[in-house]
Parts: sequence; structure tokens; C-alpha cells
Amino acid sequence: MVTPTDRAAGLAREPEAIYRELNLLDRPCFVVRDELGVGVTTDAGLARRAQVLAAVPSLPPASLGDPAFRAAQGVGHAYHGGAMANGIASADMVIALARAGFLGSFGAAGVLTDKVDTAIRRITTEAPGVPFAVNLIHSPNELAMERAVVELCLRHQVRCVEASAFLDLTPQVVHYRAAGLSRDAEGRITVANRIIAKVSRAEVAERFLRPAPEAMLRSLVESGAISAEQAELARQVPMADDITAEADSGGHTDRRPLVVLLPELIAVRDRIQRELGYARPVRVGAAGGIGTPAAAAAAFALGAAYVVTGSINQACVESDQSPGAKELLASAGVADCVMAPSADMFEMGVDVQVLQRGTMFPGRARRLYEAYRTHDSLESLGDTERAELEKRVFQRPLEDVWEDCVRFFAERDPEQIERARDNPKRRMALVFRWYLGLSSGWSIRGVPERAADYQIWCGPAMGAFNQWVAGTHLAAPAHRGVAEVATHIMHGAAFAARAGQLRLAGVRLPAPVRHVTLRVPLTGLILGNAKRAGTSYLEVPARSASLGYLIPDRTNALTMLRWSTRYSANTGRQASPETAISGPQSVPSVPMKLRSPSWRTALLRCITMAGQKYSFHALTNSTTASADSAERMLGTTTVHSVVHDERPSIADASSSSRGKLSRCWRSSSTPSAEQRVGTTTPMRVLSSPSCISST
Repeated sequence: MVTPTDRAAGLAREPEAIYRELNLLDRPCFVVRDELGVGVTTDAGLARRAQVLAAVPSLPPASLGDPAFRAAQGVGHAYHGGAMANGIASADMVIALARAGFLGSFGAAGVLTDKVDTAIRRITTEAPGVPFAVNLIHSPNELAMERAVVELCLRHQVRCVEASAFLDLTPQVVHYRAAGLSRDAEGRITVANRIIAKVSRAEVAERFLRPAPEAMLRSLVESGAISAEQAELARQVPMADDITAEADSGGHTDRRPLVVLLPELIAVRDRIQRELGYARPVRVGAAGGIGTPAAAAAAFALGAAYVVTGSINQACVESDQSPGAKELLASAGVADCVMAPSADMFEMGVDVQVLQRGTMFPGRARRLYEAYRTHDSLESLGDTERAELEKRVFQRPLEDVWEDCVRFFAERDPEQIERARDNPKRRMALVFRWYLGLSSGWSIRGVPERAADYQIWCGPAMGAFNQWVAGTHLAAPAHRGVAEVATHIMHGAAFAARAGQLRLAGVRLPAPVRHVTLRVPLTGLILGNAKRAGTSYLEVPARSASLGYLIPDRTNALTMLRWSTRYSANTGRQASPETAISGPQSVPSVPMKLRSPSWRTALLRCITMAGQKYSFHALTNSTTASADSAERMLGTTTVHSVVHDERPSIADASSSSRGKLSRCWRSSSTPSAEQRVGTTTPMRVLSSPSCISST
């Protein structure tokens, strides 16, 4: 067993030091025995001088999953921010993910065509050339909307759609797939239009794993939608490039366990691959319940080519949910979800998983479905029941609700009204769907008088995520950036995977190393007064992970871990002033106070993963603004260097500050004497790049 003894002979022996070594993900990690006992190191030289008991290879987060997924989708990580209907997965969310190297899907389901068009134009304008996807949801009651989304994707040359809620293939999804097929100069089939099919049943997955149905291909050729050559090519390729096993997710879900569903779909994929021998096998990813690094690591261990998140992104700043709905999501527990009737498949009895805590929607929606099931028309409702529904649920007469339905579908899908005029049961369904459809809109817009009726699609991953980030800067929805969340999930998954590999090798890790938790990364500003001869600065040694973090304590304040190396700007000698960092957890930037008056320091924390905004807090003033206003904001104080967690986008966004806010990379060197006396040359700052630790 790795024992928590003092660090000696260059080996990590105490839990914090073991974590630090294991968290250097770009290096192999060795468990060795020397004359002092068992220790951990990432130094191959030290390992060669001792007895190696176990070893794990390097595992950068970008290496998780199937490299074919990253190559085909053009992204840096096997991570997909899944679609959430009604534009909750907004253009802002897609752009933020795309810029950070993750795939994101715009939630086009339930959004009017002109708004989908606007969103696609914005994404392609603000993030030109980066991969993204658009959601194509199967709407059996609104086929016109499905056709419109396909036409938009073809017109704008959207190269990836996330097909969801399909029970069977439709001409629309086949049209999109076949329209992107051609042959290259060497005669190989080129698939321009990629499909990620999100399914929860093996029989549905099999339809996407096989080529398009012959009858649909013939019909599309006859209508002129595709060419005869494209139809022939479609007979040789699967309908999807990727199959997402959708387990216990928010929204449409069968709530199947991922440990059952994912291996089942992988087995189906392997069987069909053996049968048809595709040149490029279909990949299988995992969705549903992915809310923590441990869950992501488990999915990759099960063989997932990629992971998909949804519920946890809904509470991020880029989500199009209202602040009130985000607060409800951020307070949810694992057991705070329940099934309720869906708006788009109401008549079929299909349910969606929604948030139960803080809203009465699930019970009221269930009541409407029971009324629909037991009555043939609105007129057959009893007087008492009708009055109760009008008062408690609709808050208006049912005749007024029907008039709203007529106006709504006149713009969206006029055929719906025609089908309902002579069908009382159908008319009742549209009236009841009025409530189911608008309830999600009330949540998105934050309608206060309808707060009790918010329909918020949510899975148990939301509660797991909330537990994981409790007590950190990500506890508050206002601090949750979708790309930052993705980065933490993937980094933590890599850490958890390495710890798991050691456990499988028989290594018993100390309890604090076994459970991945989130720590706030210390991102420091090195400040100096340009009018003085000396410049104060702070060095964070590269191999001291404990020196690069802030952690929340139980008094809801931020407390600094120890600093081992400090320099006085005036003397050049080491100094050890005791530090104390104060301030509420929700404050994104906190002053650091030192006993020595010669020290002038401040902290900077990146609020968004893309590095667009920063918070600066000097000892003399506190301001939040963009990086290019840092010098003006800090007065005569010159910004010399930044300690950050090695995200290139942060440095890129900072370059506009007239060169004073400079890029700083992790290094094994120490500051030069010239830098210690305060020249304006940007110094090298040493920092552990990670923000994941164990507790």
C-alpha cells in the first residue's frame, strides 16, 4: 500500500504529493519501492533506480475516446455538448464549445425555421470553419418542421446533424444523408453530411447502422431530391457515422442503465460490421448520466468512442434557460427528476424526463394525459374537471386556448389545424399540448407568474454534477462556462482513468487520491509598480500542485494552500510572509494580503473558457472588465505576467493589452536575476496546469 509518509528520495509518499504526480497526465506514472518504502513518481530516471511495482502511461484528456471521432468531427476532444430543444443549446453554447475544441449541437427542435436560420448564420459567422452540429428531432406530428430543418442544413452546408427521438428512419433524414454522398478522384466514397444518431433501443440503432431503405431512396430519386448516383452510394454506407447510446438522460429517454445499453449497442454495431464490412466502422458514444469525471471515465472504460453531456450544460451561462430555471437546476439532487408527458409525442403516450423539484409541471402534465386517455373530446369533460383545468392549469378558458392553437399552427404547420377541425380527439390533444409546449417556453423566458409550471428537461447527471462542484466556484450558475465544464470533466476523467488503472494493477491508493474533486485553479496576476525601481512578483514552482490552488473552506471563504517559494522584489531573497485570502466564495476574484508592505499582488481568474472576459482585483481597487482595459484599470501598476492553466485561448485573448499581459508557459527554469529586480521583460512563471485534485 502507498503509505502517507514523508516525501523522501524524490518520491511522492503523502496523499497530496501522490496526487500531484498522478495528475501530471502527460507523463507516465510509476509506483516504485525503494529502501524507504513505496512511493510514486513521474521521473523515469528515479523509477529505474528502484523496483517498479506498477505503472500507467501518460493520458492527456485529448487522448480519451476514439481518435477516429476526433478526426472525423474535426475536434480536439471526444466530447459532445448535446442538443437541448427550443434553442436551450444556444448559438452561444455551440460557439463557446467549438472555439475550445469541443463539438456542440444547436437545439433546433421546437424552434421556428427563421430562428434556426438566424442561429446557423450566426454560428458560421462568429466561428467560421469550426465544426458544429444542428439537432434534427423526429416530430411525427410536425413533419413539416423536420423537412424545414433538413432544407436549412443543406442550404447552409451544415455538415453534421444530431438525429434524436427517431423511432424509425424518415425520408427527411435519408435525404440529408444521401445528398452529401459523392466519390473522390480515387473513386472512394466521400460522406460530406455526417449523422450522429442518438438512440436508446437496439432496434432503432440497427436502422441507423444499416444503409438507407431502398424504397425511400427510390422515392427521393423520383422526386429529384437526390441523384441516382447518390442513391447508389447510399446503399453502400450506413445511415449514421456515430451512434449515441442515450441512457438515463433529460428529455426523451427510456432511462436505461448505461452499463447495459452501451455494451448492447456496441455488440449490435460489431455484428453488423462483420456482416457488411464497412470501410469505416460506426462509432458508439455514451450519453445520459454523464455529469462528473467519474461518470465520463466509466463510459470510456465501457468502450465509448465519445461522451455526450446535456443536463449539466443547461445551467451554464451560455444556455438559453432563464436565470430562475438555472438556479433550480443548480439546486437539484440526483433524485429530483421524474417522467412527464411530452409535447411532441403526447398522443403516443411518450414521456420525457424533467425536473420535479421547484415546479408543479410533472403532476399537471400527467393529469392532462389522463384526461386525454379517458375522454373523447373537450366537450366530454365534466364541468368540475373542466373548471379545475381552466383555473389551475391553463389559467384561461379552453376556447381561448384553442384560438391560440389556431394562430400558432397557422404559421408553423397549418395541416395540424385542418386535421383537428373534424376530429374532436385531435382538437383536445392540440389544446392540451398548448400547455405542454408553452411550459418549456415559460421556463426559458423566466415568466414569473408561471414559475410553478416550468417544464425543465433534466436527468440525474445534473444532481451528480451539483454534488461534485459543491463548495467551488462552479457551484453558482453564473460561474459555469460550458467549455470550462467540459475541460474539467475531461481532465478529471483522465485522472480517474489513471487512478483506476493503478487500482486494477493492485495498487491501493490513499483515500484522498481515489475520489476526483474540483479545485479552483489559482490564476495569478504578477503586478509591479512601474514607478519604483523594484518589482514584486510571485513564483509558483512547476512541480508544486498544492501551491497553485484555492479551495473553499467550511466558512464559505476562500483559503489559500501553503506557498513554499517567495521572493522579495527589493532584496531578491526568499521570504515567507504568511498569506490570508478572504472573500465570499461567489466573488470571482479575491485580493491576497501579505504582511510585507513591499508586496503588491492580485489574482485573476478566467471566467469563460474562451478567455473573453477576466476579473481583476488589485489591493487598491476591484473591477471586472475585458483584458484590454487591465492597464488602465490598474493605474500605474504594470502587468508583467500571468499564471494560468495552459489554455492557449486565454493567452490569445490577453494579447490586446499592449503586450503587458503576456503569455506564460509552464517551464522548468527559474526567473532570472534581471527579472527579479523588476524589469519590464515578461518573466517565466511556473505553474501546475491542472484544476483537478483529489480529496
